[in-house]
Amino acid sequence: MYVASHLEATLVDVPDAFNESLFLMIKCPQTANRLLFGNIYRSPSSTQSNDNNLYELIDYIAEKFKTQKVIVGDFNFRNIQWFPEHGSGTSAKCSHLNDNVALVNSLSVNK
Repeated sequence: MYVASHLEATLVDVPDAFNESLFLMIKCPQTANRLLFGNIYRSPSSTQSNDNNLYELIDYIAEKFKTQKVIVGDFNFRNIQWFPEHGSGTSAKCSHLNDNVALVNSLSVNK
């Protein structure tokens, strides 16, 4: 992840059970607003346990940080369907996953 030198960015410490992620808190130059920016990689051969760690990480981010968030990356969910939840934010339904479907449906990226 590259950040322009004129932006103030600090590394955010997150639980590391799912360690293929990087989160930065970026201070917007003209305002006091902050943006949490995350980059995630989930291997296509990810285990059920690793997937659960990913969902727990996203839940942690959504609950702990009450600021605007952008999470990008390669999740490698082949049959994912995105849909709006409660008028804002998004959640996902992965028909290709078994036990994780309920967990994914409960996520709201922009709580």
